[in-house]
Amino acid sequence: MAVKNSVCQDRRGIVLESLNRESAAEAVKEIILSIKPLEDGFDELRLDAPLFADDRGEPSPVKLDSLDTLDAVTTIAEHFGLDDERLDEFLRGETDFEAFRTVNNIVDFVISADPALSKAS
Repeated sequence: MAVKNSVCQDRRGIVLESLNRESAAEAVKEIILSIKPLEDGFDELRLDAPLFADDRGEPSPVKLDSLDTLDAVTTIAEHFGLDDERLDEFLRGETDFEAFRTVNNIVDFVISADPALSKAS
């Protein structure tokens, strides 16, 4: 289970030569905001804010539902070149849902897909 390569292109056409936390977080936020736009955009979506509406504490600024989540996961997998096995694990429920609770959690998930990227962060 690895990221196919560490060169990826975001939706604006910017090639990310190396994946680091900052560029990965920016790309994840951009993907989420393309699915559920917020009035204040990037500023309103903190890296540690919950992405789902639940009763576990802090309210979610985006309140992703199950279809939004599926869209986000598949778009993130495509964007970062996650292999099909990694995506299938999530879709079969074999990946802890907490991996997608916040932008930071998603970045950790993406970077953990390839040990070489984990060292670069």
